Amino acid sequence: MLVITRDDVRKVITMRDAIEAVKRGFALFSQSKAIIPLRVSIKLGDNATLFMPGATLEDKCAGVKVVSVCPFNPQRGLPLINAAVLIIDGETGVPQALIEGSTVTTIRTGAAGGAAAEALSNEDSKVALVIGAGVQGRIQIEALSEVRDIELVYVYDIDTLKAEIYAKEMTDKMRLKVMAVRDYESVIPEVDVIITATTSNKPVLRGKYIKEGVHINAIGSYTPDMKELDIEVFKRASVVAVDSKEAVLEEAGEVIEALREAVLKKEDIVEIGEILAGVKAGRRSKEEITVFKTVGIAVEDVVVGKLIYERAKEKGVGIEIKDF
Repeated sequence: MLVITRDDVRKVITMRDAIEAVKRGFALFSQSKAIIPLRVSIKLGDNATLFMPGATLEDKCAGVKVVSVCPFNPQRGLPLINAAVLIIDGETGVPQALIEGSTVTTIRTGAAGGAAAEALSNEDSKVALVIGAGVQGRIQIEALSEVRDIELVYVYDIDTLKAEIYAKEMTDKMRLKVMAVRDYESVIPEVDVIITATTSNKPVLRGKYIKEGVHINAIGSYTPDMKELDIEVFKRASVVAVDSKEAVLEEAGEVIEALREAVLKKEDIVEIGEILAGVKAGRRSKEEITVFKTVGIAVEDVVVGKLIYERAKEKGVGIEIKDF
């Protein structure tokens, strides 16, 4: 078995690699060529540990990601989130790789946003707004810049210092103009792509402010109690795409609310994999408002994890453990 560290992951995979892998994973999932049970969450006091199993039938590859979220870890000098991804040969059952999972999660979630933006945003999109200046707020712009020629990024965070640090760091890293704003609703009319990457339980994006033609990647919320988008967003959207209908109907607070209020119907929701596979239509005109809502599904971890393993083997990266 190959043990692959955080630094190893960065050495062997690019964001473009991850986007292509996730696009394929979504298409496989929506064509019933992947087995992805709903994740299992175990609460240990304030902490939660999530078990996310999955398999792709074509690749004969199985895997599971285990993610722990511990709110008090930062006070202990430890990461808020810890994770590991185990990749298993589907034919023999032999464990092939154990991969540092927080980095996999960051990259594959960014790649999911990039895949959705490539499929649904207008090709001439130039201006983006990020709400939430955390890790996902950063990786989402890296992924978006892979699929669109972004020239200007606005960033907002309830912590203004955090937004200013983000703006400086991302300007240096991405070599594009990044500006921190204190009133993001004032810049929404000029924005082509909006990314929400928060853990808010109240909507941070109100539909009455968004312009025609905008694409929205709603990345942050992943429980029924969390909501990043208000009902008006769904009223105005022509396309509401998700990673998994089953998962989103169980876990995405804003979608659950829109369905409860009869603003959205289940049959109106499409999976991004259906769009990528050409089974369902995506954007039909430049004026349509499109939404991608993701809660994260294990097919992303399996396809990206398998690719990381294969690239690590090719490049001689990682620590091989014999007789595991």
